[in-house]
Amino acid sequence: MKKIFSLVLVLALTLALGIPALAAEADETAVPEITLSADAEKVPAGKTVTLTLSLTGELKDINSFEYYIRYDPAVVELAESKAGAASDLTKIGTPPEANYKTGEGDTSKAVTVSAVKLADTGVFSMTGGTVAELTFTVKADAATGASAGFTLEKVAVCDKTFVNDAVKVAQELLENGYVTGRPYLGISYFAVTDAQTAAQLGVNAYGVYIVEVVKGGPADKAGLQAGDRIVSVDGSEVATQSDLGTLMQNHKAGDTIEITVARGGQMQTVNVTLGEKGADNS
Repeated sequence: MKKIFSLVLVLALTLALGIPALAAEADETAVPEITLSADAEKVPAGKTVTLTLSLTGELKDINSFEYYIRYDPAVVELAESKAGAASDLTKIGTPPEANYKTGEGDTSKAVTVSAVKLADTGVFSMTGGTVAELTFTVKADAATGASAGFTLEKVAVCDKTFVNDAVKVAQELLENGYVTGRPYLGISYFAVTDAQTAAQLGVNAYGVYIVEVVKGGPADKAGLQAGDRIVSVDGSEVATQSDLGTLMQNHKAGDTIEITVARGGQMQTVNVTLGEKGADNS
């Protein structure tokens, strides 16, 4: 079934001191990688810099893909954006501030690059190449030496192919073939974070939507359905994919959680007993 994994990469672009573009090193397993690069290391006020979000390798059988590119609006402003050839489903937009703000005093802004497919199969593939290009103009009043604060944050990629490569789980993988005790809900999901994506999918609210429910899984047994918008878990609001992931990490297999969803204009609350994520459902 689908796996959710997250990774945060940072590219700091300064106006006075150039910092090389960020690129992850290729490993021997040829796992697909997302990188962010800039076409210039030093950018004077009034000029532009173009960031390229690229995919090395191929993402197969995924049903959602979403990244945020944060930046400092006091230093740069978005001038132009365009989707690349990696997928014809790619959309570029602006997420709600609540989805990416880290707290009071956070003045950053963000661009969201996403792709999603809600259909009978619900899956698509992304080929290697350019995912998106974003051109920013350095503001005329930007302070010399100021950082644009570009940050690439993976919100989520729901797919079948990635595995947990954390060193701490290696022994359990060797012994059991999977990491024991991890909670299993039995859904794949996607966060709608901008008006363009909401219009594309025909939904009228931002939030985390269930894309697929695994037949016979915990969510299915509790009555959750594809198209449900997850509102809260145990009373804690769910606005982003990371919200749901964090809340799930607070539980273990066998726990019963209370999930509230919006369906057909009505709120419904169900109790879900979490299964164990293992070799047959991971």
